[in-house]
Amino acid sequence: MSLTIVECIQGILASVTPICVVIIAYFQLETNKNQLKTNKHKLSLDLYNRRFAVYEKTLLYFGACYQVSIEQKDFVKATQDFYTAYNEAYFLFGHDSKAYKALTDFHNAQPASVKDVHVLHALMDNIKIGMEEWLNFGEIK
Repeated sequence: MSLTIVECIQGILASVTPICVVIIAYFQLETNKNQLKTNKHKLSLDLYNRRFAVYEKTLLYFGACYQVSIEQKDFVKATQDFYTAYNEAYFLFGHDSKAYKALTDFHNAQPASVKDVHVLHALMDNIKIGMEEWLNFGEIK
C-alpha cells in the first residue's frame, strides 16, 4: 500500500492543524492577559482621577471659605461642588476611611469655625493626611 503525494500532504496538514490551533490559542491567551492588565490599570487610574477630583473640589471650597472678598455665586458653586464631591467620597474612599472621616469633619464644621484660619488649616491638614494613601500616584489603589 503506497501513499500518493496528495495523501502525504493531507496527513501532514492533519497533524499540523492542531499544532497551529494551539499556537493561535496561546497568542490569544497572552493578548487577553495583556488586555486584562491594561483594563485593571485603567480602572485604577480612573478611580485615582475621581478621588483627586474630590480633593481638588475640597481645596476650592477651602479657598472659598478662606477668602474674604469672594462673590456669592462663586462661593455657592464651590459649596455645591464640595457637597457633590463629599457624597461621591463615601463610595470612592469608603465610609470608614480616614479620608472620608476627615471630609466629614470638614463638612460638619460650623460656619463660624470655618472662618477661623487655624481651624480651617487644621481641617485641611487632616484631609491631606487622610487622603495621602489614596492620592499617592506611585501606589495607585
